[in-house]
Amino acid sequence: MTNIRLIANRNRIGFKADGHAENRYACGKISIMCQAMAEAILARAPVESVNGYTEGTGKTEIIADISGISEAEYRELLTILGVGQIGFSIIQVQFPGSLDIAFENSAEG
Repeated sequence: MTNIRLIANRNRIGFKADGHAENRYACGKISIMCQAMAEAILARAPVESVNGYTEGTGKTEIIADISGISEAEYRELLTILGVGQIGFSIIQVQFPGSLDIAFENSAEG
């Protein structure tokens, strides 16, 4: 199994029990962007676990299995999550094994 670990800072992502993204903390434009990010992940890889939004830290950690997706799909996922798409920037990538990617919200809300 290859996991992708996404840490989204200052976001408002929430997850229902069935794994679909929802806006638990409405915050205008940022909420919409975060939901788009979550939907992109869910469309590409099953989510293994979610550590929910923590008050004060503003972080949501998502762990998803990406072993079943192609390199092209993986690159598309990174593009979807990139600055040009939804206002997040990649600030950390670690190899091999689990792929840790930290996102910092670059949009003002």
